[in-house]
Amino acid sequence: MPMLSLKDLVSKHVTSPLCPFLYRHLVYIGGNILPPSEEDCLKAVQMLSVDISICKEAMSVYKQFLSVEYKKHYLISLSLIEDSLPYLDVGDGWARQIDLWQRLGIWKHISMPDGISYEDMPMYLATHYPTLPIYTGFFQALEEKLKDIKPHGIVVLDDNYRAMTLLKDTLPRARMVYIDPPFATGRAFAYDDKYTLPLWTVMMYGRMVLGKALLKNDAFFMLHVDQRADYIGRYLLEEIFGKGSFVNEIIWAYYSGGVPEGAYPRKHDSIYIYRQGHPTLSVPQRLKPKFQGKLEDLRAKGKLFEDDRGPYVWHNRRRGEKEYVYGPISDVWSDISIINNMAKERYGFRTQKPEALLKRLIDSATSEGDTLLDFFAGSGTTPAVAYKLKRRFVAIEGAPHGGFLYTHKGKVYTGMLGRLMEVIAGFGAHEPAGVEYTPYPAAVKVIVREDALSDFEDL
Repeated sequence: MPMLSLKDLVSKHVTSPLCPFLYRHLVYIGGNILPPSEEDCLKAVQMLSVDISICKEAMSVYKQFLSVEYKKHYLISLSLIEDSLPYLDVGDGWARQIDLWQRLGIWKHISMPDGISYEDMPMYLATHYPTLPIYTGFFQALEEKLKDIKPHGIVVLDDNYRAMTLLKDTLPRARMVYIDPPFATGRAFAYDDKYTLPLWTVMMYGRMVLGKALLKNDAFFMLHVDQRADYIGRYLLEEIFGKGSFVNEIIWAYYSGGVPEGAYPRKHDSIYIYRQGHPTLSVPQRLKPKFQGKLEDLRAKGKLFEDDRGPYVWHNRRRGEKEYVYGPISDVWSDISIINNMAKERYGFRTQKPEALLKRLIDSATSEGDTLLDFFAGSGTTPAVAYKLKRRFVAIEGAPHGGFLYTHKGKVYTGMLGRLMEVIAGFGAHEPAGVEYTPYPAAVKVIVREDALSDFEDL
């Protein structure tokens, strides 16, 4: 029997988007279908009745894929390293740091005294702009002093399957996972989304299993999809968490341009919420539509009352029936708009989700100090909102837009790390925007592949 290559294996056997005998044992990484272990490789080969020697090829590629070394740096507010500032190397690194602030639109918000020297700048900035962060990759002598610091967040710039595999024992366990993965559109954005549904299924299954392993015992897993793969996403969640773990399907309904011919406009996404353990969501309340604009009038007429549950009117006073003017929001969210192309909140990332959407999800599932995980971090909305709401976070992104700046179609945009630098500083080209907050000094650990470090730092 002739030996099948990995490419042959994919084209010959990945024929259905729901292919349990295959996706249970294989993951999609780096353009190939690969088994996550030698044992799984053997199982898959037996199921597919192909030459067992394919395992050697697969495991060789897989082991090479995992053979990387990581470097660790920080984004850290100047006020958190005030004792070290008099000894800060203000040579080339300081020039690079100022250049980065300038390119992110941060420097224009900083007022410096005339004639101040480079040597005096760090202490001046720490005093007058305490949350302003620097990147310690420009000041490597600082990093030994920071090795024991507990970061407010972790950013990993690498393929998410590899990162979660290699770092699973060191990453903190999350109270909530939110992912907004590629939607299997067959198109290229700032990231590649040219997945067929079968490959999307396999790619997502391996990563969702790893993400589940990084959850606390009582935690939520939230998957954001649209009509192209929502049924597959739900199927995978049922497989991984079990039917009894389903909590909600949130319909995020929005208005946007474009109307298909001969069909109703498709103007919603789905967010599937599953749970590990038995946590409960804290469902926010909002004013019922029938009471919009009427509270002051009801109060003036003496018809608005209040008890421990909140404001109410009498539905039938004789029978003691109250109607509360606030009620839980439903699972259809039409009050949060998409980000228009001219909004200050937008970072040049076409599929960027609004901060208000993440705020509602995070508020309902976590408390201050909890950790969030997003392993399709994209433009960085999850870590940005997590910081603003005083949550810790782990954000994983392997594409170029995970860094400080990236180029797409000839234009330079702010990446995820650049966005975090703006958010922590409290100002920049896009801040304040989205969720309102009060900046506070923070440290974010940045983990990047050593062989990719020069590309990442080449601003």
